[in-house]
Amino acid sequence: MIEPSSSPKSTPKQIKNTKPKPKVVKSTKFSWRWPLTILFITITLSLVFSISSELILSKEGIVISLIIIFVLLFISVMFDMLGVAVAGASIEPFLAMSSRRIHGAKQAIKLVKNAEKVASFSSDVIGDMCGILSGAVGASIAIQIYDITGDMKTVVIAAAISSVIAGLTVFGKALGKKYAINHPETIVLFVSKIISFITFDKR
Repeated sequence: MIEPSSSPKSTPKQIKNTKPKPKVVKSTKFSWRWPLTILFITITLSLVFSISSELILSKEGIVISLIIIFVLLFISVMFDMLGVAVAGASIEPFLAMSSRRIHGAKQAIKLVKNAEKVASFSSDVIGDMCGILSGAVGASIAIQIYDITGDMKTVVIAAAISSVIAGLTVFGKALGKKYAINHPETIVLFVSKIISFITFDKR
């Protein structure tokens, strides 16, 4: 009499599950191309903006300097919002918009696909550089006030101006970040429509 085998036969499903899973190989290669590109762009733009601001402020008065500060603050906040929005936006809504040929959807997809580069350029390059330049313009205003009054209290005035500029920058970015986190797709689509208008691309 043949005794039945103590080990049950493996079913096709069990055999299938015993197959080794393919290993996922993660890329560890690091590229210096984008960081070096950002470094070059930052140095170039900072140099151009610094020279331009010095030429403007050497001929214009305090009122023009104040206008320049608020323009720089506005640009800084707007680009910081874009950086946060691109990093938090989902690509699926824009793919659906692109299938319906909604204006700006094509550019929005490109922005989201390159979120790391767009966020770095918007927040780190443009945003921070505008903040630095606004501080330099504030110092220039203090110098202009000293030239007018000749009073050593200009040091206090310069400190007050720098404090106000820093406060407004942080306040504006805080509001902008909150809106960008809650409405990332709205901001990305708005910027994409501007890009498509500038590049004459109606798709």
